[in-house]
Amino acid sequence: MKPILLLAGVNLGAVVLLVLLVGSALVGSLSPVPYRVALVGLLAGYLVLWVRVERDLGRGRHLLLRAFRALAALVIALVAAPMVVLTPVFSLEAQLPESAGFDRVSARSMVVVRVARDALVTSNVLAGGAAVAVGMVARWRRRSSPASGSDAA
Repeated sequence: MKPILLLAGVNLGAVVLLVLLVGSALVGSLSPVPYRVALVGLLAGYLVLWVRVERDLGRGRHLLLRAFRALAALVIALVAAPMVVLTPVFSLEAQLPESAGFDRVSARSMVVVRVARDALVTSNVLAGGAAVAVGMVARWRRRSSPASGSDAA
């Protein structure tokens, strides 16, 4: 269960950071160029971290078990993301007067969470493909490397 929760934490952290990034771009505090640079950096960092965590936890395990673990972590993150992001928003909306106009913020927050969840699914597919590619390259290197050091003749 610990590896699933660790991968779910990586997924959930990426969703929260993505929501903050997209939210800051929506309110205008980030211009398009820094937003794109930050988005590429966030997604690249997420992919590298996800592949590393999955590889370290899945070493020596069957491929179907690893795929199940990644899918379970994704489902946990997809269920938890709206709770983690939207609960504080709705709590704040309940405490503010209606004249504050916070209902627009909560509606936009729901859209941003939906976009972040869609990006998470896409990123998980990419990360899974990257993990498979890294594993295939490592296997190919092990097979093509000489078993003994007798090439130095």
